[in-house]
Amino acid sequence: NLLDQLPVTVWQYQLWPDGREAFVYITPTCQELFGVPAEEAMSDPQILWNLVFPDDVQNLKISTQLSHENLTLWQEEFRITTPQGQTKWIRGRGRPERKSDGSTIWSSIFIDITAQKEAESELQELNRTLETRIRERTIQLQQQAQAEGLLRLIIETIHESVDIEKTLPIVLTGTRRSLACDRIVVYQFNEDWSGYFLAESVGDGWVPVITGPMTTLSDHCLQETQGGRFQQHYILVSNDIYHSGFTQCHIELLERFQARAQVVIPIFLEQKLWGLLAAYQNDGPRIWQTNEIEMLRHVGLHLAIALRQSELYKAAQAQVVELQKLNRMKDEFLSTVSHELRSPMHNIGMALKMLEIRLRKAKIFDNPELQLERYLHILKSSTQRETELINDLLDLARLNAEKVRLKLEPVGVQEILDRILPAIQERTQEHQQNFIFRRPEHFCHLCTHAYYLERILQELLHNACKYTPPNETITLSIQRQDEQHCMFRVTNTGVTIPPEERERIFDKFYRIPNNDPWQYGGTGLGLALVKKMVKELQGKIELSSENNITEFRVSLPINNSQ
Repeated sequence: NLLDQLPVTVWQYQLWPDGREAFVYITPTCQELFGVPAEEAMSDPQILWNLVFPDDVQNLKISTQLSHENLTLWQEEFRITTPQGQTKWIRGRGRPERKSDGSTIWSSIFIDITAQKEAESELQELNRTLETRIRERTIQLQQQAQAEGLLRLIIETIHESVDIEKTLPIVLTGTRRSLACDRIVVYQFNEDWSGYFLAESVGDGWVPVITGPMTTLSDHCLQETQGGRFQQHYILVSNDIYHSGFTQCHIELLERFQARAQVVIPIFLEQKLWGLLAAYQNDGPRIWQTNEIEMLRHVGLHLAIALRQSELYKAAQAQVVELQKLNRMKDEFLSTVSHELRSPMHNIGMALKMLEIRLRKAKIFDNPELQLERYLHILKSSTQRETELINDLLDLARLNAEKVRLKLEPVGVQEILDRILPAIQERTQEHQQNFIFRRPEHFCHLCTHAYYLERILQELLHNACKYTPPNETITLSIQRQDEQHCMFRVTNTGVTIPPEERERIFDKFYRIPNNDPWQYGGTGLGLALVKKMVKELQGKIELSSENNITEFRVSLPINNSQ
């Protein structure tokens, strides 16, 4: 009853391994959200898929498939067109659960976020309008011959620098000189609406306020009214403080920093009054011209942009530092865990060897009904797989920490190939794949690291075997690229890596979804390690994939001076 009353649509959806699928439950609000009665949607799941915008279908299917394979939280935003012709933005969130019969139950919730998207669009339009208006005002002010060069300098300074402490003195000094006034200040409000002078430019002969006892200044009127008229974007213009109707306490406050005439502009950040920009004439009254007030207002607008830009930059820098810290913690954790796991896995492997010897001596393997050979094989292969994973993690941790110090020496490429090619050829035969080795006329004797080179070639060939369908071809070719470099190429046919996947294929723990015809699985560390090792060898790795041909090219220096 509660679900039926909420302004959301909730459903449960079941998917079986043989491809059968059906809804288990849909709340009646399906009619209101998707424009389709719940009973109709229950009868055919494809009805709701047909409502999704064609541009959103592929991304929605990929995210759904990944969530289904990994049993992870799924959440997406997508567009639909209801049968009534209404376009909506939908936010979906759900989590799959695997049942004992192998089927998967999806429990998902959907909500209409069209109003939110429209509001975001309107906000963007308002921002564009504001930027347009600022540009228009900039053009108008730049047409003022007197301030044209200076105004351009001010705007460039604000937009090119994210360091507000360096930007403010330049902007304020330039503005003061252009207006030929005695003092320009930026005043910032505190949370309790007291305030302080953040920056100042003052002419010769006048007492600075930012370094004196008046740096922190509380205007009781402003504090009690939380900004007073400035909250309504009011611009205060006074040609003479003694003839502007100010209270005596206000006049005495202005006299403390020698002001006789003033213009005060409010500064807003995200629609909130942040502070004030003020220009003062100290030596006598002054009739402020319209273009001068407009120039000051224009500077205030750009100062608001600079202040916001500085805040965003500081927040981004803090986030980068935190992400770097988390990344280091993650690498340290992986390294520590891998070290702690290596000894137990080594002991397990030794225990398995001893167990096998004892069982064979006792002739227990002679009883086929016990299937001990099969169980022992599973234990040994699983132990080997876990050991390889731990070694990969340790290698990656060392490479990321840049703690590896390689000893480079002449390496015979033929010797490395003699060790790895027999296993590759056997594997390709098992999978009905064709393997071609294009042997060079003369092998380059590289000055490199034998283990790294062997590991690079092994991982690339293993990767090719993993993703190549039956009856397709895997080719390893070696050739001298130029006088200083040797090129290794691993090519396989029958598969194309999508462009959006190529940028991520060398990322740690990343695997191309739905592209492994042999279902080997894996951790996604192999190519990440290859890229790191190639870099350590001062080499370069490139990937190309099109027309059902994928090729990895590794260029290594022949005489490495690392």
